[in-house]
Amino acid sequence: AIQNSIRAEAPELFQWTKWSQTEPVEVFLPKGGSVVADRGAEQGDPFGSTHCGATLKRHVIDARAELAGTARFGDCWFAADGQLFSRPAVASQVLMAVDKAAARCGITRATGADAKTTAKLVCHPSLTTTVGDAWVTEHIANSCKILAPNNGSEILGAPIGNQNFVQSYVQD
Repeated sequence: AIQNSIRAEAPELFQWTKWSQTEPVEVFLPKGGSVVADRGAEQGDPFGSTHCGATLKRHVIDARAELAGTARFGDCWFAADGQLFSRPAVASQVLMAVDKAAARCGITRATGADAKTTAKLVCHPSLTTTVGDAWVTEHIANSCKILAPNNGSEILGAPIGNQNFVQSYVQD
């Protein structure tokens, strides 16, 4: 998937990417130990973010094509960290389409107790009871940690939320 994405999005990097992924490499894990891998963005690879971004872009394009005319969404990415934005009524449909597109090349998200993805309702405070948690489908509940509506977040080291959240974050 990475090589196909680089060939489409950054053809100048294709030969380097192809060469750098021809031999397995030892990848050192944060908690110790290592695994041998022959695909993916290798540790220390100066084009790792490019590989990741180009591949994720292809998945998002595929998901948008699948949802054309039925559900719209916005997205924002930095390397492998991203956010999806949609109306609550189509949130599960959007997430399932992105997951399906990513799974075609072996990219999956942790589920159940191991889920790392977070999801929350962001809307005017007067609408939180109207919308409720009907948007939290089985797929979302199984693949995301559900945060309180309008809850502040830290994204790439920056606080995102209301003024009180940002001030408390900065004061800590």
